[in-house]
Amino acid sequence: RVAACALAPGDARVLSGATREIQGPPSMPYVPGGDVAGVVEAVPEPNSTGFGVGDRVVAQFCGN
Repeated sequence: RVAACALAPGDARVLSGATREIQGPPSMPYVPGGDVAGVVEAVPEPNSTGFGVGDRVVAQFCGN
């Protein structure tokens, strides 16, 4: 379960249109807020992930 998500300064610039003239429009789908933190709610059986229910986790994902 995601408990928090970060909006980076670069995300804010893209969303405001400030980078459009230099970089062009963002690739779609554009997903801001790729830094997340939360708690593991479920794990597969058999569990080969190394994570357990209730573990606090952080992650960063990219749209590509």
